[in-house]
Amino acid sequence: MTDIYLSQVMLSDFRTFGQFDVQIPAGPGLTLLVGTNGLGKSSFFDAIEWGLTGQVRRLLRYLPARADEATYLRRRGAAGSHGVTLQFSDGQSVHRQGGAKPVAGEVIELLKRPEWDAGIEDIGTYLAFTHFLGQAEQQRFTSRDPGDQWKALKGPSGIDRLEDIRRGLRGRSTSMAFTRRIDRDAEAVETAEKEVVVWKDFQARLAVARDTSGAAGGIDPEALRSQLQSLEERLNDLIGSSASPASDETTAA
Repeated sequence: MTDIYLSQVMLSDFRTFGQFDVQIPAGPGLTLLVGTNGLGKSSFFDAIEWGLTGQVRRLLRYLPARADEATYLRRRGAAGSHGVTLQFSDGQSVHRQGGAKPVAGEVIELLKRPEWDAGIEDIGTYLAFTHFLGQAEQQRFTSRDPGDQWKALKGPSGIDRLEDIRRGLRGRSTSMAFTRRIDRDAEAVETAEKEVVVWKDFQARLAVARDTSGAAGGIDPEALRSQLQSLEERLNDLIGSSASPASDETTAA
């Protein structure tokens, strides 16, 4: 596909539309048009197809020979002519109106792939292959196999990039990083459990010392308080030295 993108669509008395003007993000990506039945979604794409090719393929099978396009393309009750203007990101535009149409060769030069130097005789067929343009029964997106629908959507919507990220996160290096973190956390838990045992032992010894002091009545209160403070400070030092958190290693290659 060329490096230009559709940036604006302007419709005038085309099928169900009166005066309609919509801006489109001019760049690669996926634009979805949604709405209830009868809102004009098909007519909108009919307008783009007619503006570029001069016909609406999905309607041809139902029209009599040499049918006046105004009878099925012009909005009912409109006094003027139906028209479509397509604006592109490089500033060029294509304008088609009842009785006035662009030169097919100019449209081809505007939209053709660079590698297609010659051999394009029917712009409608070319655009149906390269731009998924046209709503004939065989071409409608909703009539395709679900697998084909997924292939058509996942590239423009960025799903391929998400798949690459998912595969990267499931790699061996990521698994090893998480394993190392789990091992470090397990070691920290084991160390903490050992310190809890030591703390409980000190608590038991403090309780015995208090009971012994109360029974004997011969220990100076200040000396006992100093011993208790010394034991508590030692206990705090032991607990503090084992509380350093494990580093976080979760980067994936």
